[in-house]
Amino acid sequence: MNRLLTYMSIFFAALILMGATITPSHADGAGEIKNRQLVMKALGAHMGAMGNILKGQGGNSGHLTLHASAIANLATLAQDAFPAGSGPEAGKTRALANIWESGSGFQKVLANFKVNADALAKAGQSDDKAAFGKAMGNLGKDSCGTCHKDYRMKEK
Repeated sequence: MNRLLTYMSIFFAALILMGATITPSHADGAGEIKNRQLVMKALGAHMGAMGNILKGQGGNSGHLTLHASAIANLATLAQDAFPAGSGPEAGKTRALANIWESGSGFQKVLANFKVNADALAKAGQSDDKAAFGKAMGNLGKDSCGTCHKDYRMKEK
């Protein structure tokens, strides 16, 4: 029994040390930009897939719930996707500098995004396509649209 406790102690100590060595440190601004872009591309892909399904252009309607849940999770990730130092000064990004200005309202936009994404996920748990479509429209207009209009550089 004593030997088992010794092995278990060594095992858990090794796990703790491994965790300390593989935990990534905070990325630089350019790394944060890349991370944000990947999160936003994933978000766009899920929105596109849901639109495709709702228009009857392909995809499985049974997957709407999965896409909606993924968007709710991505909305959680988005809350941390705009750290200080990850604006235009750090690299190529379409995120406007006003995101990081005090009082810009951007944090409220992010919070609203999470609320709308959670509402979409909840609507996805029912078979009510009309409610789902309305929740998706709210997300697109009130969250995605607001952010892209006020906080994202227009494409040239």
